[in-house]
Formats: sequence, C-alpha cells, structure tokens
Amino acid sequence: MRNNPVTGPLVFLIAYVWLRTFSGAILPTHYLAQGITLSDMMGGLTFYFAGQIALLTVFTRLRSRSSYLLATLVSMLSLMLIIRITSSWQFYLASVLAGTTAYFFFLPFNVGYFSAGTPEKTGRNSAMMFTSNTIISVLAPLLAGALASVSMNYIWAFSLVFLLPVLFLIPRQRDFVLDYSVRESLASIRSIRTLLFLEGIWETLVFGIIPFYTLYFIRSPAGYGTYLAFLSLVGAVATMTLGSVTDRMRKRAVFLYPITMALSALTFLFAAGGGDVSSWLILTASVQFLLPVFWTLTTAMVVDSGVELTKAIPGRELILTLGRVIGLGAAWASFVWEGKPFFIYFLLGLAMLLFPVILFGNKKYRRYVYV
Repeated sequence: MRNNPVTGPLVFLIAYVWLRTFSGAILPTHYLAQGITLSDMMGGLTFYFAGQIALLTVFTRLRSRSSYLLATLVSMLSLMLIIRITSSWQFYLASVLAGTTAYFFFLPFNVGYFSAGTPEKTGRNSAMMFTSNTIISVLAPLLAGALASVSMNYIWAFSLVFLLPVLFLIPRQRDFVLDYSVRESLASIRSIRTLLFLEGIWETLVFGIIPFYTLYFIRSPAGYGTYLAFLSLVGAVATMTLGSVTDRMRKRAVFLYPITMALSALTFLFAAGGGDVSSWLILTASVQFLLPVFWTLTTAMVVDSGVELTKAIPGRELILTLGRVIGLGAAWASFVWEGKPFFIYFLLGLAMLLFPVILFGNKKYRRYVYV
C-alpha cells in the first residue's frame, strides 16, 4: 500500500470527503428546522448540479492544487451561508456554491487519481476509492448526528477542525494543469455517452429522493445520521471484493447486466412499496447494497475505454451532470405537484432499464470490454 502511487491521493480524498460528509450529512434535518420545504431542497439540489454544468462548459482550464484550494474554501463559505437561513434564495445560493466545489475538486482529482494507477488495477483503485467513501459515509453521519442532537454549533465548529488536514494535504498533491475542450471531451466518450446520461438521470433517486423523502419518516439529527450510516454499512460489504474480481475477469458486463436490471426493478418498486417506513428501509437498503458496485463498474467503464483521461473525465462529468439536472428537475416537479413522489419512479426506473438494453444492443460498445 505504501508504494502504491494512488495512496497519497487516496489519503487526500479521505480527508476531503470526511470534511464534506461530516458537515453535510444531517443538513436536510437542519434545512427542515429552518423552514425549507422538501420541494425547496429538491430545487436546491437541481441548482447544485446546474451550476456544475455552467462551470464545465466555461472553465475548461484548471490547475489542480489551486482548484482543490478553491473547492475547499468555497465549501466552507456555502456552509456558513446555511447556518441561519432567512430565505429560500439564500438556500439556493448556498446550493449553487456547494455545487461548484464538486466541480473544482472532483474533476482534477479523478484525472490525477486514475492517471496515477496502472490499467490492470483500475477496478481495484476504483473500488478503493468508493470503499473509502463508503466507510466515511458510515462513520461521519453517526458522529454528526450525535453532535447535532446536542447542538448544531458542534457541526460548524468541528467542520473548521476537519478543514485543517485538507489544507495541509493540498500542497502535497501532484500539481498539474487540466486543459480540455468541451467538444473533444464529448467526442472522446461518444460510445458511452448515452449510458452516462441514463446513469445521471437515475442517480436522482440516490442524490435527491432518498435523502429528502426519508424526512417523512426520520426528522431527528441522530436518527437521520444513524439511517445514513446504516445504508452505507449495507453497501460496504461487496465493493472491494468485486473490484478485484472484475479486474481479473475483464468482462464487467457479467456484473453490469444483473445489477442494472435489479436497480431498475427496485426503482419501480418504490412507487408501490415506499409508503411506510419498513418498506422504505428495505428498498433503500437494497439499492445501497448494489450502488457502490454499480458506481465502481461505471467509473471503470470510462477509465477502461482507452481514451485520454484529461478528455474522457470532463466529458463524463458533463454528461452525468446533464442527466442529473434533468432527473432532479423532474423530481422537483414531482415534489411540487404530487407532494409525495410517485410517477418519477417510473421515469427513473425506465432510465435504468434502458442501460442494459442499450449496452447489449448497440454494436459500438463492443470496442470496450463490457460486451
């Protein structure tokens, strides 16, 4: 592990994700207490990703260390904006700023991380990254929920403490310039653009509906943090093992087909069985069990494509984010017009169902190792 070239970036990622997860894990309960409605939360998340699209198409040249620093400082600014919320527009502004941090951090980080590894270790390195995130997603919400149940002031104070290791590690990261053309980036992933777009639409379930709809059942910070930790613990079991297996097999479609079909079926079931807390726990846990594996495989799908990562990853982020904005916009409308979402599950389930259909039926995907 010590001689692994991705160890340094991985430690940096852990520090940053811990900061972001701890400070943001139980924020939906804080928003609710501040008078922000569930539809407003969905709208804020839509703005979160819409801001990323603007940045991806305008700021096409980044220096990695400067970008990491900007992401970290702006994330703290967005956090300060929601300590006391006096209007929904203040919340939307904080959401847009928080969205820019995801762009400024993860775009250069993903390029640097996967460029540091070797192709035969792509699945393992991808699994290491997602497993680290999953472990953090178990521990950080538990701590945040426990502290917030006493006082939200502990969240703001400890966030400043956790900021320090991130700032310490930034100068120790490899400094490089990421300079890309939007047109070239999109062209470089032509063969997988549709799959990424469908993935982005479906992720509305994970990023928006599950975190916010859960507030119908769980509203206390401690209970909400425990629920998030439970979901992450469910997803932690299979990730690293499957990453090693897929590296050896090099036929990732063996896993992508059943996983995507299972996720589609589960999404449809939300429309029928998500109305009580027991069904909600079972369905969300089932999705979370498959989710880290799905993300590991689809990330490896881009890295395995053989395209230069400085082109492929910006294109991947742009298409994913476009899909997320469309899906979240539809979910936002569902929350506004339906109160409790129903029809949106059919849209998201169909998007995921099309994933294995297109993967199997289109010959242009045969240039990769997935079919």
